[in-house]
Amino acid sequence: MEYSIKHYLLYIACKVLAMIGAQGREKLAQMSAMIFKSALKSRRKIIQKNLQLCFPNLSMASRSHLLEKNVSYTLSSYFEAFASWVSPLNHYRSNSHLLNEALVERLHKQGKGVILLGGHFNCMDIAGIVATKNLPIYVSYQPNKNPFFDKAISQGRLRWAKGLVSTKDVRGMIKILKAGGILWIAPDQDLGEAGSTFNNFFGVPTATSTASYRLAKLTAATVIPISFYTTEQQNSLTLKYHQALPLDCPDSFISSYHRFLEHSIRRSPEQYLWAHKRFKTRPSGEAPIYE
Repeated sequence: MEYSIKHYLLYIACKVLAMIGAQGREKLAQMSAMIFKSALKSRRKIIQKNLQLCFPNLSMASRSHLLEKNVSYTLSSYFEAFASWVSPLNHYRSNSHLLNEALVERLHKQGKGVILLGGHFNCMDIAGIVATKNLPIYVSYQPNKNPFFDKAISQGRLRWAKGLVSTKDVRGMIKILKAGGILWIAPDQDLGEAGSTFNNFFGVPTATSTASYRLAKLTAATVIPISFYTTEQQNSLTLKYHQALPLDCPDSFISSYHRFLEHSIRRSPEQYLWAHKRFKTRPSGEAPIYE
């Protein structure tokens, strides 16, 4: 396999990030947040709007403090993910905690397909490393538009994942689940109105894809929601498997998922990916939110 100079430079950068340790990466993130404050202006506005919508009872000062913590944590998580591409996997697994893992192990041994339903918390890559300590897990993902970064991200994740499958590869996901595989899905992204249902998320009508529900019904897979969070220095992660979500109908399924996700976010709101335009798609007649 041939590598370009960009790959070697990225590898060196990852090694440096790994060498400076968790505290060093945290300090670098805080410095970067200050230095690139103007460059991050558009993202900061998105975070600010999301926090206003989801935490209307917080004072302006409290939301401002949460915004700064989220920006710093988001940058720190990127650095942590880069460092994880070249660090021993046990570096993250040895200090972390897995709760209710037997719930998934039992289903897997029975040959049943399992959908792990998570959310876009900034420590997703580290959570993946921890979750795959004892379980072979496939990860669904949206390919990066930049081929260079897409290749780098895929190679980094394939160090610990059983395999990667594009969110557009429906046949691939069905094949995994029907074979009794475990598939990690995070549907809390705005993918547009097609294939989605509007359901309140923090009291805001929000478009969420029902693909995970349809996959579960089609393959008879069990949907296990997962929560995870790190310590402030990101040197220890706790991941918990929860009781399966009922598959009554798409709307009630998404409602249950949203309630679960809200509870997980309130545990550590600074660790969630607020920089995403989660409320971009609006019900007919509603004014755009991000303007």
